[in-house]
Amino acid sequence: MGGKPFFLRDPEDNRLEVGFDSPWSSPEVVARFSSTPPNAVLMRFAARQLQQGVGHRLLDIGCGAGCNAVPLARLGWDVLGIDLSGPMLEAADRRAQEQGLTDRLRVQRAPMDRLPIADDSFDFIVAHGIWNLARSSHEFLAAVREAARVARSGAPLFVYTFSLSTFPPDTKPIEGEPSIFTQFSGRPQCFLTEAQLIEELHHAGFDQEPETSITEYPQLATGKRPAILEGIFRRRESLPVRVLAEAEEAPPEPFSPVCYLKEFTHE
Repeated sequence: MGGKPFFLRDPEDNRLEVGFDSPWSSPEVVARFSSTPPNAVLMRFAARQLQQGVGHRLLDIGCGAGCNAVPLARLGWDVLGIDLSGPMLEAADRRAQEQGLTDRLRVQRAPMDRLPIADDSFDFIVAHGIWNLARSSHEFLAAVREAARVARSGAPLFVYTFSLSTFPPDTKPIEGEPSIFTQFSGRPQCFLTEAQLIEELHHAGFDQEPETSITEYPQLATGKRPAILEGIFRRRESLPVRVLAEAEEAPPEPFSPVCYLKEFTHE
């Protein structure tokens, strides 16, 4: 992956993991995401959900520097932000401290397809700009199933992910990976049609929110951002058998409210 190695330590200063900085961990990218405004559609929907009393625990998968997680905590949600980038998590944690939100926002380093969270733990799931980073169909499908597993029955899911309309119709995916393309960034990323998104979420246990539609944002003229699919789904009362079976095969570590981001040291 390149970059300098970093080490994640717990509150007792025990070294937990070693990894390497990704492109998402560069100071320039972290600074840019630290100042990115939150998704206004998400904020309005999240405020309505709180008013309706659906619960208060929210999981932000791929929270980055907290552009959505921090405002969501300010709204009143108890947020757990998950990400793989240490510097991004450090930035989100710092913003929570600066705004007096450490009682409402915790961050934890974990992959999207292996969430260290107990079943049926969260009242709201946010997957904003994260599933499009899946490097294979297996990783994407596993991440979707994990989101369904940790969501409580009836929990809403807010999705913001790359659209296949980014590319001309004749663009070829990676061989054997019909939804994975390298043409946008040079790295494998997941691009879906609206129909594919709805179908895969349905198979995992999420159905599209009634009386809502998927919004597609066209690619920016600069080419710096791909076309985007944005939609709201809701976790069904019961999960498909295959999701439950896979959860039994690899039970997760239960969610702990402890913030595991104490120190990131570069050596």
